[in-house]
Amino acid sequence: MAARRLVAQRCLYGVDKNPFAVNLAKLSLWLFTLAKERPFTFLDHALKCGDSLVGLTRQEIGSFAPELPLLSYLQEKVDRAKVARAEIQTGDVATDADDARKRERLQEAEDEIKEVRLLADVQIAAFFEGGTKKKQRDEKRQELIALVRSQREAGDDSGLKAVSQRLRTGDRAVIPFNWEVSFQRSLIAIILALMRLWGILRFWEVAKSRQTTATNILHFFSNNIPNHMVTAILSLIFSDVHLTFYEKMELWV
Repeated sequence: MAARRLVAQRCLYGVDKNPFAVNLAKLSLWLFTLAKERPFTFLDHALKCGDSLVGLTRQEIGSFAPELPLLSYLQEKVDRAKVARAEIQTGDVATDADDARKRERLQEAEDEIKEVRLLADVQIAAFFEGGTKKKQRDEKRQELIALVRSQREAGDDSGLKAVSQRLRTGDRAVIPFNWEVSFQRSLIAIILALMRLWGILRFWEVAKSRQTTATNILHFFSNNIPNHMVTAILSLIFSDVHLTFYEKMELWV
């Protein structure tokens, strides 16, 4: 049982758009590992809520406004978050005190990447709010780059938070998930993920015919290959943690 718990704690990663599915996965693994005496939150660092097909790499986030030295600045934040996550993965959660320390480290990691996530949201919003034409999206991108510049000069991020809020709420809300930023070692799963590459082809076929959020995500995906091919592949290996690929497609229509 101890081995099961360590595998669940150190080797599993999962993402789902539905918060209920995430909590259900935590409960299932909590029961499966017979960790009933352990805090229910021992998998908070590994199972998260977000859209596994929409996200950016560190390089893409840092290069959003080329004239600003964002890349090295954001890289430092991600590196500090990695240190906190490494402590979470190497330690066990056997007592309430262990859980409190883990929660503290997890909060440290989340605080470090908060600004990284905000800038990613703004960059992704430029795509989803920019209409269907490339020219419109380029204009929206330039508008938001100017907003990033002015907000950083003023030391105020309220305008950026408003953009993020628009993206994440509403009838067609998109909650991005930036794999490379949010997980410690998610790229380890790439070999297993290649075995399920066929799922992408099915997604492409179905989404092309639907005028829904899935179609918007398809456009985002197709405009970001090859960088997001890995992201899409990774998202397919977690069907035991979140809804299956086809069930997710049904949620989008």
